[in-house]
Amino acid sequence: MNAEMSKRYEVKTTKNLDQFVIADWNRAIKPQRVNGIKKSILEYGYIPNPIIVNERKEVIDGQGRLVACKELGLPIYYMQVKGIGGQECIAMNCYQKQWTGRDYIEFYATLGNSNYVRLKKLLDAYKLREKIVVYCADSSSGGSLVPKIKEGKFVLTNEGYNQAIKILNFISPLYPLIEKAHGRITEFIKALVLLYKNDIIEPNRMKEQLEKYDMSAVNITGLDSACDELENVYNKRKNVTNRVYFRDAFRQLRDYKIAPHKNNPA
Repeated sequence: MNAEMSKRYEVKTTKNLDQFVIADWNRAIKPQRVNGIKKSILEYGYIPNPIIVNERKEVIDGQGRLVACKELGLPIYYMQVKGIGGQECIAMNCYQKQWTGRDYIEFYATLGNSNYVRLKKLLDAYKLREKIVVYCADSSSGGSLVPKIKEGKFVLTNEGYNQAIKILNFISPLYPLIEKAHGRITEFIKALVLLYKNDIIEPNRMKEQLEKYDMSAVNITGLDSACDELENVYNKRKNVTNRVYFRDAFRQLRDYKIAPHKNNPA
């Protein structure tokens, strides 16, 4: 970069954050986005990443960072580029791609984090949806696993890895059958994993029943719906004495705070 261009795109810093303008044409600033930036700064330190403004100090890129730094009382790094505005803002955002969950997993695995190395091995070995593999690796956690993965806090011990292999070996051959269903297929997988992990179903019986069942007629709306359908599958063409009802047991597991269920009713 020559001296003229270096001067033109000089990165500056200032503590006067009030001089910058949040333009009306820019997208709304979401509080959760700002809170995420603040959390990252507090946990990992402030990494200088300049915002981009025009000659009127309108923010073209980085308004979330600006608000986060203002709320934390930090200075801001900025680069001033003349003649840019709304169109350039749109163009920048059109071609920016957010990191995917797999990108974060690859990143931490490359750094040598053993938890992510194990998770990556599972993703490479089983050609299922990423969120299904991740869930099978840590189905005992409540809520979304995405924040854990992004923050490098996902835990997969050797024991958990071996258990995940057993679950995925059970799920993987059934997936072509399951994906014929309509609606929230991932919820169906979650319900099946919960039942399997807690010894509420007999795996071979469930496999045989699913192979006979017309999954294309199934519509899954949520976890309870998935459990009801699985119970129907499990008992299809079984006489009364061989039927197994596990809806009540399943509903005790819905909060994902799973305690080992030793009684196998199958």
